[in-house]
Amino acid sequence: MSLCTSVLSRALGLVGTILLTRILPLDILGLLTLVQACAQTTASLFRLGSNYSYTVLLPSRALLKSRLFLALAYSRLGTLLSIPFSIVVAIYTTGSIWKGSYAYVTEVFSFPSLLALIIFMIAAECIGELLWSIIFPMNSFMNSVLFRDPIVSALKIALPLLFYSLWGLPGSLFSVLAISCLSLLGAMSVGSWHSLRIFYASLFVGKLSDIAELLRHGLAGYIFPLLTNLLMLPLLLKSASTEGVIDIGALRVGTWGAQIITVIGGSIAPVLLVKNSRGCEVSRALNKVADFCTVFYSLFFSVACFSVGYINDTLFLGKYSGYENLQLMVIAGAVLQSLVQLLLQCPLRPSQQLRVNVSLCLALLFGFFAIKIIGTAATLTSYALVPLAANIAFITILIFSKVLKSDLGVNSVTMAYLAVSCLSLVINLVLSNIVVLSIAIIAIWSLELLRLYARSKLGGQFG
Repeated sequence: MSLCTSVLSRALGLVGTILLTRILPLDILGLLTLVQACAQTTASLFRLGSNYSYTVLLPSRALLKSRLFLALAYSRLGTLLSIPFSIVVAIYTTGSIWKGSYAYVTEVFSFPSLLALIIFMIAAECIGELLWSIIFPMNSFMNSVLFRDPIVSALKIALPLLFYSLWGLPGSLFSVLAISCLSLLGAMSVGSWHSLRIFYASLFVGKLSDIAELLRHGLAGYIFPLLTNLLMLPLLLKSASTEGVIDIGALRVGTWGAQIITVIGGSIAPVLLVKNSRGCEVSRALNKVADFCTVFYSLFFSVACFSVGYINDTLFLGKYSGYENLQLMVIAGAVLQSLVQLLLQCPLRPSQQLRVNVSLCLALLFGFFAIKIIGTAATLTSYALVPLAANIAFITILIFSKVLKSDLGVNSVTMAYLAVSCLSLVINLVLSNIVVLSIAIIAIWSLELLRLYARSKLGGQFG
């Protein structure tokens, strides 16, 4: 059930990207994308990983009173942090939009009214996510939680289109607030008095020792997403103020390839993993699936390199012609990110998890400063290139680090596949106009994909 809802949510996200891009004007799409990204990033950022540790620690507490105190501590921590985070990000976001001097925004909103709207938008998203994560570990509400993501994905398509058709620019922005409020109301109705009682009581009750435990366990696993958000959100906001929200819309269009990868990876990879984990270790099964996905994703990227112009003209009505390179950067980053995330599914001890997260952070910092040193003129290009450079850096660290390879259980064959994949991605990205080269790479990877498939059928393994 969870696999089906996850794939459905990602498929709806892909459909939403296509419909919104075809129907909404370029500047409205960019502004909508910017505000949604800020709200979602803040909702992820303000909890400092306590949501992960809460989900892990709660089932280990047998006594109902102990479970309640942990829930109160988590809710108190989230409530206290969500308010300042919402205000700071809202001020930064509003300032970036206002600095861009978008006449269609300044004619409709004053600075205080736009700031108030974005504060309410981000706060509603944060509190809604907080309530959902309180009730998530409660098994009695599991079906409601599973269906929540597809419903929210459908609302993200329907409401912006409906509100824009009725009220124009203000309607498109209010649709983001409406989606967050509906998600918040859904958490209230599903969790009933459980989550609300915990939420309101947390303002006055909550053990400091529980808060410290949530942060201690959470930050160890959240250090990499935390650093990613702290680096990438300012880059996105800076690009909005210097290059314009139309370019932000081009970034949204570029996610079509990334969404296809997540839909395919989210549906194929778990099935292959279950099939190949029978009778063998998880790390061996992950290596087999990683080999297959490496070839498949690289093949997909090679196809995307010489079809991106045609896709822009047909799916997106030619609105974003000239942004092909930016879209390919986003897709290339998504390919490597999906492969890295697949390798990280291996069960890790706390010391191993910390070592892997530190390596991810070092790779991200290397990618960030490498792009800064290269000095790309466009901030949005830097925003698209940093994840790509960071993932290449992490795979490079993985190749040369015996300890890291041992932690993740990656064998030499899989490492060779990853290295070749990085090389083919970079070649395709740099020389994307040379169609013959792309066709040659497609032919090579197609033969390899057939070989892997044949071995899986005949020999029961992928490599």
